[in-house]
Amino acid sequence: MSTATLSSPRTTTEQQSEEQSVQTYRITAPAVPTTVRVVRDAVAAALIANGAGSLAEDARLCVSETVTNVVSHARVPHLDVEVTVCADRAVIAVRDSSTSGRLPLARAVSTDDESGRGLLLVSRIAAHWGAQWAWDRDGIRLIGKRVWFELRTDRAVSA
Repeated sequence: MSTATLSSPRTTTEQQSEEQSVQTYRITAPAVPTTVRVVRDAVAAALIANGAGSLAEDARLCVSETVTNVVSHARVPHLDVEVTVCADRAVIAVRDSSTSGRLPLARAVSTDDESGRGLLLVSRIAAHWGAQWAWDRDGIRLIGKRVWFELRTDRAVSA
Protein backbone atom coordinates (compact mmCIF):
# COMPACT_ATOMS: atom_id res chain seq x y z
CA MET A 1 0.00 0.00 0.00
CA SER A 2 1.15 3.50 -0.64
CA THR A 3 0.87 6.31 1.81
CA ALA A 4 0.11 9.96 1.26
CA THR A 5 1.25 12.97 3.20
CA LEU A 6 -0.49 16.29 3.41
CA SER A 7 1.44 19.28 2.15
CA SER A 8 -0.34 21.73 4.44
CA PRO A 9 -1.88 21.40 7.89
CA ARG A 10 -5.65 20.96 8.11
CA THR A 11 -8.06 21.59 10.87
CA THR A 12 -9.76 18.74 12.67
CA THR A 13 -13.04 19.51 10.90
CA GLU A 14 -11.35 19.40 7.47
CA GLN A 15 -9.62 16.12 8.34
CA GLN A 16 -12.86 14.53 9.52
CA SER A 17 -14.71 15.74 6.43
CA GLU A 18 -12.02 14.36 4.11
CA GLU A 19 -11.85 11.03 5.94
CA GLN A 20 -15.62 10.65 5.71
CA SER A 21 -15.56 11.30 1.98
CA VAL A 22 -13.02 8.54 1.28
CA GLN A 23 -14.63 5.17 0.64
CA THR A 24 -12.79 1.93 -0.08
CA TYR A 25 -14.34 -1.16 -1.61
CA ARG A 26 -12.69 -4.57 -1.96
CA ILE A 27 -13.77 -7.24 -4.38
CA THR A 28 -12.47 -10.80 -4.58
CA ALA A 29 -13.58 -12.73 -7.64
CA PRO A 30 -12.65 -15.82 -9.61
CA ALA A 31 -10.15 -15.21 -12.42
CA VAL A 32 -12.55 -16.22 -15.18
CA PRO A 33 -13.72 -14.29 -18.26
CA THR A 34 -17.14 -13.36 -16.81
CA THR A 35 -15.42 -11.60 -13.92
CA VAL A 36 -14.27 -8.81 -16.23
CA ARG A 37 -17.83 -7.54 -16.67
CA VAL A 38 -18.82 -8.10 -13.04
CA VAL A 39 -15.85 -6.14 -11.68
CA ARG A 40 -16.13 -3.42 -14.33
CA ASP A 41 -19.78 -2.84 -13.37
CA ALA A 42 -19.10 -2.99 -9.63
CA VAL A 43 -16.32 -0.40 -9.87
CA ALA A 44 -18.50 1.93 -11.96
CA ALA A 45 -21.32 1.55 -9.43
CA ALA A 46 -18.98 2.41 -6.54
CA LEU A 47 -17.83 5.56 -8.36
CA ILE A 48 -21.36 6.65 -9.22
CA ALA A 49 -22.62 6.01 -5.68
CA ASN A 50 -19.86 8.18 -4.26
CA GLY A 51 -20.32 11.16 -6.56
CA ALA A 52 -17.47 10.31 -8.95
CA GLY A 53 -19.68 9.20 -11.82
CA SER A 54 -17.66 11.31 -14.26
CA LEU A 55 -14.85 8.74 -13.82
CA ALA A 56 -17.05 5.69 -14.46
CA GLU A 57 -16.43 5.23 -18.21
CA ASP A 58 -12.65 5.66 -17.93
CA ALA A 59 -12.69 3.28 -14.97
CA ARG A 60 -14.69 0.70 -16.94
CA LEU A 61 -12.09 0.69 -19.71
CA CYS A 62 -9.06 0.56 -17.38
CA VAL A 63 -10.64 -2.12 -15.17
CA SER A 64 -11.51 -4.19 -18.25
CA GLU A 65 -7.90 -4.06 -19.42
CA THR A 66 -6.27 -4.83 -16.07
CA VAL A 67 -8.68 -7.60 -15.06
CA THR A 68 -8.48 -9.14 -18.54
CA ASN A 69 -4.68 -9.26 -18.15
CA VAL A 70 -5.04 -11.29 -14.95
CA VAL A 71 -7.65 -13.62 -16.45
CA SER A 72 -5.58 -14.13 -19.62
CA HIS A 73 -2.05 -14.31 -18.28
CA ALA A 74 -1.75 -14.85 -14.53
CA ARG A 75 -3.12 -18.42 -14.31
CA VAL A 76 -4.46 -17.88 -10.78
CA PRO A 77 -7.75 -18.97 -9.20
CA HIS A 78 -8.89 -15.50 -8.11
CA LEU A 79 -8.07 -11.80 -8.16
CA ASP A 80 -8.60 -8.90 -5.79
CA VAL A 81 -9.72 -5.41 -6.70
CA GLU A 82 -9.56 -2.41 -4.39
CA VAL A 83 -11.38 0.83 -5.24
CA THR A 84 -10.70 3.96 -3.20
CA VAL A 85 -12.94 6.89 -4.06
CA CYS A 86 -12.10 10.42 -2.90
CA ALA A 87 -13.72 13.75 -3.74
CA ASP A 88 -11.59 14.42 -6.83
CA ARG A 89 -10.06 11.06 -7.71
CA ALA A 90 -10.26 7.29 -7.54
CA VAL A 91 -7.46 4.79 -7.17
CA ILE A 92 -8.17 1.29 -8.41
CA ALA A 93 -5.81 -1.65 -7.90
CA VAL A 94 -6.02 -5.16 -9.33
CA ARG A 95 -3.96 -7.82 -7.59
CA ASP A 96 -3.33 -11.45 -8.42
CA SER A 97 -1.37 -14.14 -6.60
CA SER A 98 1.12 -14.88 -9.37
CA THR A 99 4.70 -14.59 -8.15
CA SER A 100 6.38 -15.81 -11.32
CA GLY A 101 7.35 -13.99 -14.46
CA ARG A 102 7.83 -10.25 -14.57
CA LEU A 103 5.73 -7.23 -13.81
CA PRO A 104 3.22 -6.15 -16.43
CA LEU A 105 4.26 -3.15 -18.51
CA ALA A 106 2.89 -0.97 -21.27
CA ARG A 107 4.62 -1.89 -24.47
CA ALA A 108 4.76 -0.67 -28.02
CA VAL A 109 2.74 -2.77 -30.44
CA SER A 110 2.60 -2.85 -34.20
CA THR A 111 -0.57 -2.24 -36.18
CA ASP A 112 -0.66 -5.97 -36.95
CA ASP A 113 -0.73 -7.05 -33.29
CA GLU A 114 -4.12 -8.31 -32.16
CA SER A 115 -3.49 -7.70 -28.46
CA GLY A 116 -1.06 -5.99 -26.11
CA ARG A 117 -2.57 -2.50 -26.01
CA GLY A 118 -4.28 -2.75 -22.61
CA LEU A 119 -1.71 -1.12 -20.36
CA LEU A 120 -0.88 1.40 -23.06
CA LEU A 121 -4.53 2.49 -22.92
CA VAL A 122 -4.40 2.62 -19.12
CA SER A 123 -1.25 4.76 -19.27
CA ARG A 124 -2.98 7.22 -21.63
CA ILE A 125 -6.23 7.46 -19.64
CA ALA A 126 -4.98 7.43 -16.04
CA ALA A 127 -3.34 10.38 -14.30
CA HIS A 128 -0.89 7.87 -12.81
CA TRP A 129 -0.47 4.11 -12.94
CA GLY A 130 2.02 1.46 -11.98
CA ALA A 131 2.77 -2.20 -11.50
CA GLN A 132 4.52 -3.60 -8.46
CA TRP A 133 5.13 -6.78 -6.56
CA ALA A 134 2.70 -7.35 -3.69
CA TRP A 135 4.06 -8.44 -0.32
CA ASP A 136 2.40 -9.80 2.80
CA ARG A 137 1.63 -7.42 5.69
CA ASP A 138 5.06 -8.03 7.22
CA GLY A 139 6.82 -7.30 3.94
CA ILE A 140 8.54 -10.68 4.04
CA ARG A 141 6.69 -12.97 1.64
CA LEU A 142 5.92 -12.16 -1.98
CA ILE A 143 2.20 -12.74 -2.55
CA GLY A 144 1.60 -11.54 -6.10
CA LYS A 145 1.48 -8.65 -8.53
CA ARG A 146 -0.50 -5.42 -8.27
CA VAL A 147 -1.43 -3.05 -11.08
CA TRP A 148 -3.00 0.22 -9.98
CA PHE A 149 -4.17 3.40 -11.64
CA GLU A 150 -5.45 6.77 -10.51
CA LEU A 151 -8.25 8.61 -12.28
CA ARG A 152 -8.90 12.31 -11.55
CA THR A 153 -12.06 14.29 -12.07
CA ASP A 154 -10.09 17.28 -13.42
CA ARG A 155 -8.24 15.09 -15.94
CA ALA A 156 -5.13 17.07 -15.09
CA VAL A 157 -1.98 15.02 -15.01
CA SER A 158 0.76 16.45 -12.87
CA ALA A 159 4.33 15.59 -13.78
